[in-house]
Amino acid sequence: MGNETPLAEEVQEFLDYLSAERSASAYTIRNYRQTLVEF
Repeated sequence: MGNETPLAEEVQEFLDYLSAERSASAYTIRNYRQTLVEF
């Protein structure tokens, strides 16, 4: 697992969902990623 957080896989799945299903922009994905990592 390395340096990943316990929720890293779930966060990535959510970001993939936003990108594929909700057509979120790259900036939206980036901002969500930053916020979730800080959380």
